[in-house]
Amino acid sequence: MELKLKINYHQLMAAIKQLPARDLLKLKKDLAKVDPSQDMKLQKLDELLLEGPLMSDEQYREFIKNRKKVNEWRED
Repeated sequence: MELKLKINYHQLMAAIKQLPARDLLKLKKDLAKVDPSQDMKLQKLDELLLEGPLMSDEQYREFIKNRKKVNEWRED
């Protein structure tokens, strides 16, 4: 059986706070087993994109000029 809910963080926290102590401890153990490397992969991609090489103004002007030429060629 699969159940999907769309709730925000605050609603989730409110639901967790209502758990009995035994279930709260079980949840804590289960969360400790979660693999954070999945989130790290996205974080590394973000870092790569944000810290990657940038075009200089001259390179950008050249890129725009070339793109314009290619578009003109495609229209012919």
